Amino acid sequence: MFAEPKRKPVHEFRQGTVKIALWENQSSKGPFLNATISNSYQDDRGWHDTNSFSEHDLEALSLASLEARKKIREFRRDHSPANE
Repeated sequence: MFAEPKRKPVHEFRQGTVKIALWENQSSKGPFLNATISNSYQDDRGWHDTNSFSEHDLEALSLASLEARKKIREFRRDHSPANE
């Protein structure tokens, strides 16, 4: 048996330790993007990801969210039925 290759996001946005990854999915209405959001931190055991954000992280999250939203809108515009 062969394992399926690991999916990769179609776009990633980073601001400091905050990362937003955009993933392409398919539906009966066509392709669309979903976002996952994570925050990285380092401790004595190495780097980890969490979905918890401090007050300081929220500004970075806001900036990354604006960029991700822009990319999602571009994707939706480029993949609308009117463009096919």
